[in-house]
Amino acid sequence: MAVAHRTASAAEIQAAVGTTVTQRTVTNRLLQGQLRARRPVACIPLTPILCRLRREWCQARAHWRTEWRSIVFPVESRFCLGASDSRVSV
Repeated sequence: MAVAHRTASAAEIQAAVGTTVTQRTVTNRLLQGQLRARRPVACIPLTPILCRLRREWCQARAHWRTEWRSIVFPVESRFCLGASDSRVSV
């Protein structure tokens, strides 16, 4: 069942088998058969055009490292969107 229905959970497989086994046993057997849980991809796949655009963006800014060394950031700002934490910046 696990091979035919890749999205079936251990509980669903246990119910389909019809014998009394723990979910841990089902999970162990799936792992032994190298059937691991998968999570859906949480990012947008990069097309060749997007890869090229990212590469060009990085190449255009590759020399920025030396330019940013001469810039001084004298003040660091903190923004609180919720309740105040009562800290004072000096």
